[in-house]
Amino acid sequence: MRSLASLLFSAFLCTTVTSTSINEHIHLQHHKSKLGSTNRTLTWKLTRDHLLTDATNARQSILQALHGEVESAMADGNVILNTDAHLLKFTRSHQDRIKTVIRELQPDNGLLIFKRLSQVISMATGTLPKKLMPSLQRLSNSHSKTTKRVKDGLAVLSAVLSKFVIKSWWIIQRGMNREDEDALKTLTNQLNITFKDELAKFTELSSKDIFNIYSQLFLERINNDETQKLLEKRRSLDADLSEQKAKLTNKYFEWSANEGQIEYIKDLKRFNDLAILNSKKARLAMRTELSRLKAQIPDYQAKVKPHSGNYTEEPQGIGLLSWNVQTFYIDTGETIARENLNRLLNRIRFLEEKYKNWSSTRLIKQRRKTASELKKYEERKVQLEHEQNEFQKQYNKTKQEFDTIIQQIDRLHLSIRPADTDNTKLVHDLWYALQTGSNTLISACNSIQNHLNIFDVDSKFLVDAVVDALKLINITDEYNDSTMIKDIKRVLEIG
Repeated sequence: MRSLASLLFSAFLCTTVTSTSINEHIHLQHHKSKLGSTNRTLTWKLTRDHLLTDATNARQSILQALHGEVESAMADGNVILNTDAHLLKFTRSHQDRIKTVIRELQPDNGLLIFKRLSQVISMATGTLPKKLMPSLQRLSNSHSKTTKRVKDGLAVLSAVLSKFVIKSWWIIQRGMNREDEDALKTLTNQLNITFKDELAKFTELSSKDIFNIYSQLFLERINNDETQKLLEKRRSLDADLSEQKAKLTNKYFEWSANEGQIEYIKDLKRFNDLAILNSKKARLAMRTELSRLKAQIPDYQAKVKPHSGNYTEEPQGIGLLSWNVQTFYIDTGETIARENLNRLLNRIRFLEEKYKNWSSTRLIKQRRKTASELKKYEERKVQLEHEQNEFQKQYNKTKQEFDTIIQQIDRLHLSIRPADTDNTKLVHDLWYALQTGSNTLISACNSIQNHLNIFDVDSKFLVDAVVDALKLINITDEYNDSTMIKDIKRVLEIG
């Protein structure tokens, strides 16, 4: 007879996947893993080798794979481990935190607005002048294609995250050994969040269409040479700023990669010098340094959060005309903060590998090589910082010109504001739905990526990863009209 938990999860599976048709082939493969005292090989693989004739077959394959996966995870929850010297124990407060989060999850208003974007587009199509139809049609077609990819991507992503949450719940209850840790990390390696890049591209391109629509409405009310020149100049400067933004961001990534090499080499040099004198003390010093670096993770993580989800205020006046520029500071701030966090995590991984495969002889042999390499990277650092400063100066100059143009357009806008039309409000609604919804999804994806990267280097952050996974699954439920959270609560007996 099947267990009650197994029966409950069957209901969970039936509601999880049925709401979203998955027409593309999915390839997700789990390595051989061990949880508790049970050995098992888990494989989730849907490829062109199995010719799936329709979405129903794909759904059934996913159901069967997930069913076996979670039954195993639930069985592991009954295993009591007493002998593992490397068991990481969690407290009751960790369980309570997960329970609180899952009970208090609410619909995301930003996402609900984005979900209704197609309705706003339809309303605009039936209301705005016919000459704006080409821009609206492009927006509608692009939205339709992007929505399908996002829905399918979220469905597959959340299916994997559901397995991650359930496995983690049982592990948190009984403690995590190294095999558990490896199994969870392998599972998270299956995650595919590339659809968020498509969403970001859609948002950027669609904002241009919305700007064109707004410009046409603006010209209908003040159609003279001055207005046309201002709008054209605004369009040109916005394109320049986008290009310069990309250069600045890429240059920072280049600088960060170089800085990472400098940090690696300095770490090696320090431990090389110690290893010459005393190998044991050198290894102990490396362990101490690893602890120090891991203790910095929360601070680096905290610097990412203030930038996430920060540009969802409803536009005032001509806010949408400067949206791309306004979001640059927030986008770049989050990008830099996340890159700094990733560099710290990579530094920890580097030292962990050296510590795990300790060899004082090898370290000493590398001493001369590291000295010459350090000089090369430090010279490169000076060059990169000079190039970055030049890019920043150029951006600041263009930004100043852009601000001047926006101020001039704003004065024109204020002169006609009392006669503002419903059409203008409709375009603002399009803009607001686009930016709030895309920001909600992209921020949620970035957040789970951050926490899973952190968990990869320090298992103590498992609970943070589970919390973010639940939030993203909740977003999927809202966007795909699925019931994953409801059924996870039922399976885990969290009322």
